[in-house]
Amino acid sequence: MATTRSDMQSLLTVPAPPSLPSRREYHVEARWTEWLPFCTVEARRHSDPSNLLHLFRTRHRSRLIACLSASLAWDTVREHRLDDPTVSDERFNYLLRCAVERRRSRMGRVKGQSKNPKYVPKQAKYPSQGGRS
Repeated sequence: MATTRSDMQSLLTVPAPPSLPSRREYHVEARWTEWLPFCTVEARRHSDPSNLLHLFRTRHRSRLIACLSASLAWDTVREHRLDDPTVSDERFNYLLRCAVERRRSRMGRVKGQSKNPKYVPKQAKYPSQGGRS
């Protein structure tokens, strides 16, 4: 994914994210190793690749912290690529809102029950098991 000039300006203003517990830090580092090749290719397209790579890493970490603080599961983050450091902040905020909304709409569901009050499940076509009349 190509980074535009406005993305580069937003990269320069990424604040340092807060610290994490050691077990979470391990998972964040493991996830970063999956993004490192893509970020390296993107960083080599610019004049200062080492600085851009550092900014990508900081952005990745801060986005993961934002996803975890929104109580999103790791599987959701991985499936929807919410921690992609190469996308713009606007795109990340949109994807994060969509993921939180999907999670919110699924909460409280019970298998076999519909939230639609007009939906009535079909009854079995078997005769009643009770006594004969």
